[in-house]
Amino acid sequence: RLEAAALDPTSPFGVIRGTLYREMEERRLTRLEPDTAVLALRQRALVILRNVNDAYFELGPMRALDQLESADSLLLQAELANPEGVLATLERARLAQSMAILSARGRQQFPDSTALPHPSIYFRRSIARADEVVRRAPQLADGWLLRGRSTDLLLGFLEDSTLGPRALTDLRQANRLDPSRPAVWMAQASIESRIGELRAALFSIRRAQEAAPLHSQGDYLDYKRFEAELQLERYDSAMVACSVGARRYPKAPLFRICGTKVAGLRSAEARDADTALRLADSLAGLEKLALPPTTPTELRLYAAAILW
Repeated sequence: RLEAAALDPTSPFGVIRGTLYREMEERRLTRLEPDTAVLALRQRALVILRNVNDAYFELGPMRALDQLESADSLLLQAELANPEGVLATLERARLAQSMAILSARGRQQFPDSTALPHPSIYFRRSIARADEVVRRAPQLADGWLLRGRSTDLLLGFLEDSTLGPRALTDLRQANRLDPSRPAVWMAQASIESRIGELRAALFSIRRAQEAAPLHSQGDYLDYKRFEAELQLERYDSAMVACSVGARRYPKAPLFRICGTKVAGLRSAEARDADTALRLADSLAGLEKLALPPTTPTELRLYAAAILW
C-alpha cells in the first residue's frame, strides 16, 4: 500500500514528484540561455501559452491562435536579442507545434472555422525551426526531439512515406545524445510499435522506465509495457506487467481491464467470460467512465471470444 501511495500521481507524493520533474526540466532549459532579457521575454511568452486554453474556449480558436502568434513575436524578439542562443528558437519550434495541435482541434470542434490555417503549415514551421536548433547545437537532444515529434505528427495530415523513418531517426539520435528522458524513449516506442518493430518498442519502453526515477509517468509506462508484451503474444509476461501495474497504481483505470484483455486472447474458461461480462456491466453503469467509451463493448467481445 505504501508503494502504491508513493507512485500514485494524484497523491501528495505524486504531486510533489511531478512538480520536481517540471522544475528540473525548467532549470535544465534556462541553463541554455545566460541572457536575462531573453529569459524575461520567454517567460512572458510562456504565460500566454499557459492561458491559451481559456482563450480557446472563451474567444474561439482563431483568437487563441492570434495570442500564440503574439507569443511567437516575443520569442522572435528574444531570438534577435541573442542570435547565438538556441533557447528562443527551441521555444518557437515548440510553440509552432502547439499551434498546429490547436488548429487541428479547432477544425474538428468548430467545423465552420474554415479560416483556420491547416495544421501542416505549423508543423512545417516547427520542423524548420527545429532544423535551426539542430544546426546550431547538434549535441542538444531537444532539437532532434522536437523535429522528430513534429515530423511524426505531420504524418497525420500528409501522406508521405518518408516522414515516419525520418521521425524515428531523429528520436533515436535524441536518445543517443540524452538517454535520461523517458518522454523521448516513449515517443520512439510509439513509432516503433506503429511500424511493427515490437521488440524495439519494448526495449524503448524499458529504457523509459529506467530513465524515470521520479515515476512521473509510471502508470502510463507500465501499461505501455503491458501492451507491447501483448502485441508480441507473450501472454505470461503481459500478465506480469498487468499485475505489477495494478499493484503500483490501484487507481489507474487501464489496469482494471488488462487481465481481461489477456484472457480474451488466450482463455477458454467460462469463468473468465463471466468476469469480462461483469466488468463490462459495472463500467457501463458508471456515469463518468475514465476509459474509452467503447471499453464495455470491447470487454463483451472478449467474453464472446473466450466462449467461442
